Amino acid sequence: MRKKTIRKIPRKYTARLSRRDKSKQKKNLIKSRKMYKKGIYVDRPQLKSYPKKRSQWIVKFEKRYNRKITDKDFIDKNIISKKGQNKILSKGRGAYYSSGSRPNQTSSSWAYARLASVIMGGKARKVDNNIWLSEKR
Repeated sequence: MRKKTIRKIPRKYTARLSRRDKSKQKKNLIKSRKMYKKGIYVDRPQLKSYPKKRSQWIVKFEKRYNRKITDKDFIDKNIISKKGQNKILSKGRGAYYSSGSRPNQTSSSWAYARLASVIMGGKARKVDNNIWLSEKR
């Protein structure tokens, strides 16, 4: 008989939420993980009790380059090719669906935060270093 493993949900994914939103977030994270394994992508709903928070990597990127992280042409000309951008964004979306995220995140916001982290030399660069080295300008 196969032992069922229960993956824990990190506290930061449910911190500062109301009791109702906390249970809703946990339920939706588990559902999203299960559906991802079946190849179905399920977005998680917005929660009212969570304060809006921007990714530190996106803030650092925009402060350094004075451009939005969504300006793909600027990034293509100066930092990393469009092919590299798309690979990293795809991995970011996959990470959003396969594991978890802070409340009120979308797969796109998660993906762009990963791209900013790679560009700014954050932890995501270690994981995506092969893409960074082959596609950077």
